[in-house]
Amino acid sequence: MNRLSGLPFASLVEEIGAPTPAPGGGSTAACACALGAALLEMAATIQGRGEGERMRVLREHALELVERELGSYEPVL
Repeated sequence: MNRLSGLPFASLVEEIGAPTPAPGGGSTAACACALGAALLEMAATIQGRGEGERMRVLREHALELVERELGSYEPVL
């Protein structure tokens, strides 16, 4: 399981708020991007517009970036 993207939402927020160097701004920004893409995906799908698939891809990519940013930062801690 991925360290952050597999957490329940409340646990993710708790991890972000913890007094530790990571996760930090990069992972948090990628989480926000994934949430925004999910909302756009929902709206586009409800409206029957083709952008829903693009937003799904963006959402999945943002979740990958959550883990990649965290993994790239941990060695310097």
